[in-house]
Amino acid sequence: MLEAQGSAHSLPVVFMIDASQSLAGAFHVIAQDGPLLVKQELAERHPDVARHVYIGEITCASKPRQHQLTSLSSFTGLEWNVRGSLVLQPALTLLREALTVDLIVPGLYHPGDYPPLVLFLLGERPVDTWQDMFASIIALPDYCRPLVISLITCPELEKEMREYSQTLLLLASTDASILTDFFFWVTHLIAQTYRAYASGVYDMPVPTLPYGIQLLYRKGQVEDLR
Repeated sequence: MLEAQGSAHSLPVVFMIDASQSLAGAFHVIAQDGPLLVKQELAERHPDVARHVYIGEITCASKPRQHQLTSLSSFTGLEWNVRGSLVLQPALTLLREALTVDLIVPGLYHPGDYPPLVLFLLGERPVDTWQDMFASIIALPDYCRPLVISLITCPELEKEMREYSQTLLLLASTDASILTDFFFWVTHLIAQTYRAYASGVYDMPVPTLPYGIQLLYRKGQVEDLR
């Protein structure tokens, strides 16, 4: 369980990153460094938010690696190699455990965490059966039910991921550098989400998307925010 930071709410953020061969080459390098870029940008540009953010990371693979939720300053990221096809259920199992065990629940001496923000980066359709585990995650109690933002690189995933994502995005380009822009965008998303929560607004804001990333779906909203 996370250590409470005084009496303030914190925002847990978990990165779920595809470790399959579909994100090989430059995509792998940028995806591996992305969470650390978010850490750096939050600390430098949004220090008022950074001290209230916890970050975790899980690779989506048959044998996933995990960085437990920790304070932003303690987050060191993961190193991993791409291999094989995408296997999703083992990573979802770890995510569900983190959300149900590691979050601070509301109590007498602490208001509890804000609803967690979970960000998926997926490059291909999973080869295993994962839907039931994902359904159990989005059916969790309010305090630990995540807001799911998914970035996919293959349109074939759209139909399934719509069911589990509040916001679904498509990387509509083979230019891997756009993935760097996505992680900058995530930094703004985290900052805006925390500030919205702190103001009592629970309608998740969506910053303007970078060029090359298309909005496929947002729960309750249909327009393209490019």
